[in-house]
This record gives sequence, C-alpha cells and structure tokens, in this order.
Amino acid sequence: MNTMMGGNTAKEALADVKYTADPRGVIMDIHSPQSLNIYANAAHTVAIVAIQGNNPKALLKLSQSATDLDNLLAGQPPTDPAIVGVDRFIVQPQAADTVVMARRQDAQAVLVYAGYFNSTLTQKTRIIEVPVNVSSTGVVVSTYTAVPLPMYLSLELGDLSIQSLTIMPGAQLLFPSGDNSTLQGGKINPDPASYKVMPL
Repeated sequence: MNTMMGGNTAKEALADVKYTADPRGVIMDIHSPQSLNIYANAAHTVAIVAIQGNNPKALLKLSQSATDLDNLLAGQPPTDPAIVGVDRFIVQPQAADTVVMARRQDAQAVLVYAGYFNSTLTQKTRIIEVPVNVSSTGVVVSTYTAVPLPMYLSLELGDLSIQSLTIMPGAQLLFPSGDNSTLQGGKINPDPASYKVMPL
C-alpha cells in the first residue's frame, strides 16, 4: 500500500543508495606494537595500502591475488576499473596515529592490505563495506532514504598480521550485504585453488 501511494521501503532505499564522494570519508586510527613486522629478531616498518572499490565482490576477488595486491602496494596504477581509489602509507613500530582519506565517488568498500614479511595472504588482508544510514519521512506515506556514512575505522596491527579492522558503530548503521562478516572486517577465507604453495 505504501508503495502504491508513492512511498518506498527501507530495502528499496538501501538498494538505490548513491555512493557520493566525501573528502574526509575514511578516518582510520592505527595502532602497532613495538615488535611490528618482526624479522631476523628486529622490528620493521610495514607498508599499508587502502583500496576502495565500487563493488565488494571485486574486492573479495582482489583479496585472493597476492600479485595484484603487491603491485598496488608498490604504487603501480590499478588496472581493474572496479578500483576507484588507492592510498598508501608506512606504519612505524609502536605507532598510534590517525590518517584521513577521501572516500572516492562510487566507493562501496575498502580493502586494507599490509605488506608483512613471511605472512599469509589471509593474515594481511581485511575488507569493510561503507556503512549507510536509512531514515524515513512521512506519516501516512513513508519515504525512505539511504545515504553512505563516513567510515571511522580502527586498524590494530600485530607482530605479523592484521589483528583487527573494525568500524566504530553509529546510530542506525547498516551494511548493504547484511551480516557478512568478511565484509565487516573479519578474516577472509582463502580460495583453496589460489594456493599451490603454502608457507610453513
């Protein structure tokens, strides 16, 4: 009835969300231990790349390719049109800092990749979707609107892996893919066919 009278549903609004650019749309608190990226009994810096994509499925596919991720980490321009933004930075041992990045036009998710020595791909990658807020107006006829929210992220780096990538919760914060933990900073399950040689 609501739709027949010119309204819409929250689900329809979520499906129609427009991912606009935001010059301060990705704010990331970063913490690292004193023994960051330890190798040969010494701590090292670690290079980080934050990759924004216009399709979460494309970033999930990218998360399985160490070669493509290493190329982006090294500063090579992206070749996949689904990648709409790349930011790179270096993290020192025992860091506690905040970086602010622009959220690019059409960015729907952010993949973080850390260039640790001797770590598996799953230890070095995390993905988070851009959260949205859904609100409604009207009493008799409800009109729902969905807008992307700024991402306030917390990145905890461990000695040899990303410990966690979490988003600080906000009011009515929703993820378009629902409760998919992989797109909310959880560990990414590797494609069994992508590994021919496993580290010991």
